Amino acid sequence: MTDDDFREYWNEPEVAQRMGVIAMKMTRMAIHIDALENRGPWESEEHAHSAAARRVKSRHGMYAHPRPDDDPSDPHRTLPFEVQTRVTRFLDVFNSVHTELIKSLDAAGSVNSFYRASLR
Repeated sequence: MTDDDFREYWNEPEVAQRMGVIAMKMTRMAIHIDALENRGPWESEEHAHSAAARRVKSRHGMYAHPRPDDDPSDPHRTLPFEVQTRVTRFLDVFNSVHTELIKSLDAAGSVNSFYRASLR
């Protein structure tokens, strides 16, 4: 994270920040619905929703303001809102080989884990 990441995020009007959060929720919901519509034969509806949630986690970053009770050793924990643009640009670099990106994201288990692993 850089100072520019913070400046870029916090220099946006509050309405733009809130609309960004709404857009993220809509994207996650669309991925979830797509996963349910294109699902294979699941044991139960609960299993289908669980699999769809895993797909959302592996295709879309999860962002939130850090909390004191967050486990710093969890690679899947939420990323700060301020790095959303940086993560999106990072994924765009890999998106030229879409199938490889999907395999890497599935192996990492989440976009957040994949991004954190790339920082090492």
